[in-house]
Amino acid sequence: MKKKQKLHTSFFIIFFLFLIASILSGCHQQKSNQSPKQKELYTNQLIPLTVNEKQFEKIVGWLNNKTIVYIKHLKEESYVYSYQLETGASSLLFKCNDAIKNVIISPDRKKILVQTAPSTYLAKLYLMDSKGKILFSKEVKSYDLSYDWNENDPNILAISVFYEDWTFDVFTLDVNDVSLTKHHFSDPFIKWFGKDVVLFQKWDKRADQVDAPLVSYPMNNPKGQKILLNNIYQFDTFDDFLLTITLDPKENATYHFYNKSMDEQSSFQVPQFSQLKDGLIPYHDFEMKENTFITFVPSENESVDLDEGHFKLVQYNTLKKAENVVFNQLPNEPLSCSPNGKVCLYGFQFEKLVDLQNKKIIPLVKMAKKKEQ
Repeated sequence: MKKKQKLHTSFFIIFFLFLIASILSGCHQQKSNQSPKQKELYTNQLIPLTVNEKQFEKIVGWLNNKTIVYIKHLKEESYVYSYQLETGASSLLFKCNDAIKNVIISPDRKKILVQTAPSTYLAKLYLMDSKGKILFSKEVKSYDLSYDWNENDPNILAISVFYEDWTFDVFTLDVNDVSLTKHHFSDPFIKWFGKDVVLFQKWDKRADQVDAPLVSYPMNNPKGQKILLNNIYQFDTFDDFLLTITLDPKENATYHFYNKSMDEQSSFQVPQFSQLKDGLIPYHDFEMKENTFITFVPSENESVDLDEGHFKLVQYNTLKKAENVVFNQLPNEPLSCSPNGKVCLYGFQFEKLVDLQNKKIIPLVKMAKKKEQ
């Protein structure tokens, strides 16, 4: 099986496992008394989120340096809340009788997109502001969706629509006029690189490929499409920064960092990448203000298992070309760093907090077994 097909298969299986059909019903906006944005979270003042263990779904991300967003469910209703980590105050932003499939916070943290599942083959999207005011809703026929929000223009996001047979269409959604524009790409996993350009890999479906060319596609000039780089294993974008991963003959990996002009700023090598399964790469994030990339790195001279703790958590400054090991032994689990990059949500439900400065991990969720009042 082709490595890219394995990656897509894993992606689809994960989506399928989390897909729930629920009772058709309406959803409602909620008022919020969210606290104003504050500068920095002091982890010794943090109040863990207390929630019933049967109702907690997951934390989804940051509204600001001290406020997170989380999902819970109760019987046939689903809820989205904001939570202030130093006061312990929760504010209801959204509730719905349909299952909530996904919640995504915009790059400027002023908008929140909620994807619900009224039925197996229908998604309903709600866009609201950070206080819970619904700006619009829109139905999209699909089996599942993936997103990439434009960091340079938060009014535009790319939506890849997957159907039951795993064919796909790619659209851009303009939140100003709620319009969907269809585009034609050979790969659904596109990433914005600047305001008007998207990147994707051009895989040959007839070949057993480990890597593929990276293609640049100007949205306002399709004829300007061109190959940026060849032999790319995986890639990601962070605002105007491009990350590519290449493999050497021994299948160790090199992370390369490029600016908007495609000048390579720095690179570093990671061992034993060949042992990672199905083309998956370790979880990572990028803190733009400090030019710091954070990722899990397989430990040398040890067997790599994604389910075990054989990873180092490493910060890499792309300008200073300096590496800092935060932890030597941790499981490879999702990361999402705060806007100032001081702490990161960590875990498959973002139920933990990594304090990067003090090098400690703090439980972020306290499970209550009694029914909440």
